[in-house]
Amino acid sequence: MFSMEDRRRAVDLYFTEGMTIRKVVAELGYPSEGALVKWVREDPRYTGACRRSYTLECKTNAARRALGGEPLARVARDA
Repeated sequence: MFSMEDRRRAVDLYFTEGMTIRKVVAELGYPSEGALVKWVREDPRYTGACRRSYTLECKTNAARRALGGEPLARVARDA
């Protein structure tokens, strides 16, 4: 069982840092991905909509980097 502070820390990373569910779990070492999805859905900040939309500037920058020969994994990680 996780404390409310543990839950808050994980959910805050998701919403305020823009981390994915998987990245939050990897960063903290807890909880399971399924548990974090549940916590996120219970949070009032959750809207149910896809929260990540890339700007045209971000897409253009990523395309330039990839076409310039930068490793795709690095480009994707930085997005």
